[in-house]
Amino acid sequence: MTRALLISNPFAARAHTGAAAIRDILQRGGWNVELHTTTGPGDARGVAEQARGAGFDVFVSHGGDGTAMQVASPGRVLRSVSCRVGPGTCSPGI
Repeated sequence: MTRALLISNPFAARAHTGAAAIRDILQRGGWNVELHTTTGPGDARGVAEQARGAGFDVFVSHGGDGTAMQVASPGRVLRSVSCRVGPGTCSPGI
């Protein structure tokens, strides 16, 4: 089973689809998903750094370009999926 950390920035302009909906879609696909909602600037980067050694198979970024860049910064990427606007649409990241 894939273990994923969904890092969501609800303040991003592109965050129309709620993180809970994305979590539910991934869980229906057999993934074990933990959700973290950011609270301020740079939070996604800190969460990704702390989670790096926690056994996640994939990080999922939900928000805008800034959130995706923080989550997928070089040196932290295990495998990244960037979820963008659209119900259930996930495109491969770096």
